[in-house]
Amino acid sequence: MTIESDIQKNSPGKMVELFVLDATSLGGGVHRFIKGTDNGQAVVWQGQPYMPMDLEAEGFEVNGQGSLPRPKIRVTHANSALMGLVAEYRDLVGATLTRWRTLAQFLDGASEADPNSHFAPDIYKIDRKSQQNRVYIEWELAAAMDQEGKKIPGRQVLRDGCSHLYRVWSSTEHDYSKATCPYTAAVYFDMTGTPVADPASDRCGKRLSDCKLRHPNNQLMPFRGFPGVARVRP
Repeated sequence: MTIESDIQKNSPGKMVELFVLDATSLGGGVHRFIKGTDNGQAVVWQGQPYMPMDLEAEGFEVNGQGSLPRPKIRVTHANSALMGLVAEYRDLVGATLTRWRTLAQFLDGASEADPNSHFAPDIYKIDRKSQQNRVYIEWELAAAMDQEGKKIPGRQVLRDGCSHLYRVWSSTEHDYSKATCPYTAAVYFDMTGTPVADPASDRCGKRLSDCKLRHPNNQLMPFRGFPGVARVRP
């Protein structure tokens, strides 16, 4: 059986939404989650575990008219693991969120398990944090081709923040596939600029001081912030 044939039935089965948050472009990793589960346990699909999370997602529908959809996703502060990523990676703006939809009977270990039975994925970028209160945090998503509100120049002028993508530790070695920062030395620092021996703890705080630590004798540091920018005073 396939999802195309099952979805035509009077009782096609339970629709399952699975989300993949790819924060590697920000220096983080890939995280998989699902909107709750009946027993509070993770589900497995395509060999990967998806952890249950208290969330709401809406606005993915495409009607063929007007502007592209800009879905919203809300996550409660009870999800401490995700909140840690929010704090460390600047609200996760710029990360990629992919929504997969399949039927419960196609999940790994189910009666008709089939990793290839699913609808086309919905792939979005986290465009901005639209709300945050004591209960939840909400993001607005945008399709990669959605240029509404795009401004020129596209690069934001930040005095104290570098826009380079830093290398990511991947089990046994650093992954440079998406990195734009040229630093490759085997000298490691954490987010606070403290030297560390473990390469898995290697993080860049994106400050000018972090760049100086990694390039102590280089006057032409690759820092992509604008330290000379200051407020205009009358």
